[in-house]
Amino acid sequence: MGALLLILLLGIPIAELYVIVQVGDLIGIPLTLLLLIGVSLLGTVLLRREGAATYFKARDVLARGGIPSKELTDGFLILLGGALLLTPGFLTDIVGLVLIFPFTRAPLKRFFTTVVFARLARRHPATAGGVYTARVVRERRGPQSERGSAGPQDKTSSGPSETSPPRIAQPKHRVEDDDGSPGRG
Repeated sequence: MGALLLILLLGIPIAELYVIVQVGDLIGIPLTLLLLIGVSLLGTVLLRREGAATYFKARDVLARGGIPSKELTDGFLILLGGALLLTPGFLTDIVGLVLIFPFTRAPLKRFFTTVVFARLARRHPATAGGVYTARVVRERRGPQSERGSAGPQDKTSSGPSETSPPRIAQPKHRVEDDDGSPGRG
C-alpha cells in the first residue's frame, strides 16, 4: 500500500506536467493556462450544484428516518472530485469532472460500493450476509409494587435456580419518550 501511494504521489505530478507541456506546445501557453482556469471554474460551479443537491437529498432521507448511504457515497465521490479539480492539471481535472457529473458518477458509485463491500466482507466475514436495520423504541416501565422485583415467578417451578438467569419484569405499556410526551413517530 505504501509503495502504491509513493508511486501515485510521484507519478501523478510527473504525468500532469507532461500533459500540460504537450498541450502548451500544441495550443500555446496562454490558451493552456486559460483552459486550466476555465475547467477549474466549471468544476467549481458543478461541485457546488451537485454537492448542494446531494446534501438536500441526504437531509430528506434523514428526515424520513432512513440512512442516507447512497447520498453519503455520492457526497464522498463529489468531495473526491472537487479535490481533484483543485489540483492543477488536465488528468486530475478529467477524473474530477467524471466524479462530479451524475451520469458518470453512477457507474463509479456501483463499482465503489462493490469494492468496499467486498473488502469489508473479507475483513469481517460475519457482516457479509447483509446489513441489519434496527429501530430504537424506548420503553417505560409501569408502576411496580416492589422495586427491583424480578417479576412474577413461574408457578410450575419452586423458584429460580442458581443456574437459571434472573427474570426481568415486562413493561406494562410502551411510550415513545421517557418523559411521557408523544413521540415523533
